[in-house]
Amino acid sequence: RDYTKRDKENYGNMDIANTALPKFKDIIAHIRNIFKDIDYSNFYTCSSTERLDLITKLADYVFSFEEKERNDFLDNAAALKKAEALCRSIISREESAETALYEAVKVIITKMQSHQKLSLREINHRINKILEGSIQSEGIMNIFDGKEDSKELYLFDK
Repeated sequence: RDYTKRDKENYGNMDIANTALPKFKDIIAHIRNIFKDIDYSNFYTCSSTERLDLITKLADYVFSFEEKERNDFLDNAAALKKAEALCRSIISREESAETALYEAVKVIITKMQSHQKLSLREINHRINKILEGSIQSEGIMNIFDGKEDSKELYLFDK
């Protein structure tokens, strides 16, 4: 809580309640406004499956935006996560969970966008790499070799 005079001169007000918290509150209000038409108020009390459905629903909603609005959400979600890291000790548990919700939506959007940027050549290259590592046949093995009665074969025979 106490900083030297030099620290205050170099870094300004270092009290997170006066600096980072207002920024956190502004950003979270902005993001809430983005989702004002979607009810996700049961996020804190619903099951894991319902939570995943809500995250997917919010991600689909953001992904339907024009690029500028989508990037606005992504930028604000990233800034919120940074502000939350500074304010974690003074914000509510719900605000921390809400930050995690927006971060999950951001991650989904980012992954969806990165998959869209693959060229056909890159997709074919990745498929070929997968095929190269697939199981390859080394011929046919006769499992009846050496058996007196080839009509009966038991799974646990030695």
